Amino acid sequence: MGEIMKEFLELMKEVFRIHGYDVRTDELFDFLAVNQREELGVIVLERIDSKDLSRIRKLNGKILLITPRRIPEKVKEELERAVYEIWDRERLEREIGKAIIKELFGEEESEERGGFVKLCVSEEDAMWICRSFFGRCDGAHLRYLPFWVYEYDVRGLREQDGELIRISGSGEGALNAVTGENYWISLKNVERTEEAEGEMLQPEIDYEEAVKEVKKRIKERHVVRKSFKRIVRESLISEVKKFYPEDGEIELKMELLYIPVWEVRSRDRRVELNGYNGEP
Repeated sequence: MGEIMKEFLELMKEVFRIHGYDVRTDELFDFLAVNQREELGVIVLERIDSKDLSRIRKLNGKILLITPRRIPEKVKEELERAVYEIWDRERLEREIGKAIIKELFGEEESEERGGFVKLCVSEEDAMWICRSFFGRCDGAHLRYLPFWVYEYDVRGLREQDGELIRISGSGEGALNAVTGENYWISLKNVERTEEAEGEMLQPEIDYEEAVKEVKKRIKERHVVRKSFKRIVRESLISEVKKFYPEDGEIELKMELLYIPVWEVRSRDRRVELNGYNGEP
């Protein structure tokens, strides 16, 4: 690694430190970036060739690939299937800029306030439900958890060996903006309100990150597997190819929505109840 890339690597470590990550050394990655929500294995490359791609495919975990170069679309499509996320030159310009502003002026209060699901389960009801689990209840605490709620449509077309393959689908879901957990559920018809009555947790995952993560989940959900047969040296070979939707083939509508959750305590045990419908 040349001197410029060494300086660039140190800059990347500092960017993650500014964003609250613990930066650790590792044998397989250039460094690990760790916080309470995730552990990223970070690989920093000036240019990416077939050997790099082959090595990356053998690694496990959440892999973040960083390169100061722009990546051709065909190469990027291959990389997106092998890694968790890619920071190319365009993304780096944004991330480094965000880190500098944050270091100079601190964390800005989020303008993305979002709506609130109506609280329909009272504290008394939550404690009554808790008693059915534990026989007794010592108290309840109300929090509003942020979720990125979305609807999507997928429309794509591929051609392989003269055959047209259609990639299509639609659905709804919710991405926990703190933990990153995804749920294939519909929240379209829940009652809403403009005010929260308890503690409100702030999102750890911003809109841009949520779009990236949700599209990754949608691609995995709507991959088309197709079997093709061909003759090689008089032998009939069958192979299965996977066709993933591309970013441009996914129409996504997303908003931030806070869901009320009761944390009910009984001695050293706790249970979380949905404050809208009372479900655990």
